[in-house]
Amino acid sequence: MPDTPIVLTVPSGSQTSSAFALPDASRQWAVFVSSMAGNTVRCQFATASGGTSTSFATYVTFAGNDFLIASGTVQPAVAVIEVPPSPFGRLSLGAAASSTGS
Repeated sequence: MPDTPIVLTVPSGSQTSSAFALPDASRQWAVFVSSMAGNTVRCQFATASGGTSTSFATYVTFAGNDFLIASGTVQPAVAVIEVPPSPFGRLSLGAAASSTGS
């Protein structure tokens, strides 16, 4: 059975999304970004649910990048989280969102 998409929101003026919990952290997950205005998207994970802003660590890809998506244009994008270090995470933008995005 396919997983239900997890929809996150980054409020206007903020750099982080609401927190999420993956139903299965033992496999790869895709991150879809519908559109953005020249920004980077990072995924941060915490060791426990309900983490505070200081308890999240940025995920680093196998290629050594600390970002999942880097865009200079308003284009949809997708990235893969190869091995989630924990099921508890959030998305983080390189610069504050100019409008609310989900």
